Amino acid sequence: MKDIRLSVLPHEYVSDELRRHVINRRDSGTFLLIGEDALPYAFAFARALLCESPVEGDACGSCPTCKKTRKILHADLVWIVPSGKVESIKKEKETGPEGMALLMEKWASAFRKNPFLRYEDWAAELKIKNLHLPVANLRYAIEQIHYRQYETLRKAIIIWGADLMGTGGNIMLKTLEEPPKDKFIILVARNKSNILPTIRSRSIIVTFPPLSEEQLITFLSSQMDISPEEAVTVSEWGRGSISLTLSLIKENSRIAKGRAIELWNIINQKGPEWQLWINASTEKVDSIATVKEIVKWILTTVDPQFSHLGPKHLRVLSQPQPLKEIIALVEDALYSLNRNVNPKLTLHYLLNRLHEVYKKYVDN
Repeated sequence: MKDIRLSVLPHEYVSDELRRHVINRRDSGTFLLIGEDALPYAFAFARALLCESPVEGDACGSCPTCKKTRKILHADLVWIVPSGKVESIKKEKETGPEGMALLMEKWASAFRKNPFLRYEDWAAELKIKNLHLPVANLRYAIEQIHYRQYETLRKAIIIWGADLMGTGGNIMLKTLEEPPKDKFIILVARNKSNILPTIRSRSIIVTFPPLSEEQLITFLSSQMDISPEEAVTVSEWGRGSISLTLSLIKENSRIAKGRAIELWNIINQKGPEWQLWINASTEKVDSIATVKEIVKWILTTVDPQFSHLGPKHLRVLSQPQPLKEIIALVEDALYSLNRNVNPKLTLHYLLNRLHEVYKKYVDN
């Protein structure tokens, strides 16, 4: 997503509510955004609060402040994110400036790649099992809230993982109730029930209703580089959440890649393993979406990373004629899947034809 602003994000009701808070020019405040998709809205809201020339309650996108916040570089936009015992940070004092800088560097990189980052994605990035918001991180947040602004008239602190604070969040109660003038605290959480009641009572709460499938498909295809076809196929599994749908697409792709590699491992066989492979390939997430990804991944096997499949395999796929035939078969399979042909039948037919091509050129 190129430019995260309230006017671009699809939850119009939420965006309108947040824009009203910007237009009203509050002196300070604590906000609690609750939902699967809340994270990019917190960022867009903070950008609007700091913008030098907001347009109808949204960041203008062109002032010096907007250019900096867009790159997650502005000193007056502070992130507090959950962490754990991270190997790359253990050598430093995790709660000290150096450790926090390392954490923020990782965070900025991950958020730029996917502004709809989920807890699971962040935990995988840090190579840990369980995320939490340590008390030390919350103390750091309190310090940042009371520091003066560096470049703008306002300061925004985004605390991602308000439902991961535990009882440690009690140290923030006074600050949350009365933030200093021109300071805004934006808490972000997925699960309302895990947030301390004392924190909820001190916040302006904004919740996210699920998007319709049409809204989800339109946003994914226009803003997130997801093909309309793929968006239509997977959207019904995302429960109206962009972040969950993106996670499913990523998982589908990961599964499909593994399935495609396995395909070439069994392509020279025609036995029980063949049908077991087809059955396993059509039981993950959404069978048509998964099979489409498998078919697409078949063509990537000319990459050197698959050299372990053997010289015969690479020899076949490096020749123009068999590669041309394989591409034609793949295109036919994708056409069938787009017309909702049974994925098991499609895979069975495709494997038979690939087997014929493979044997023909290996034996010659």
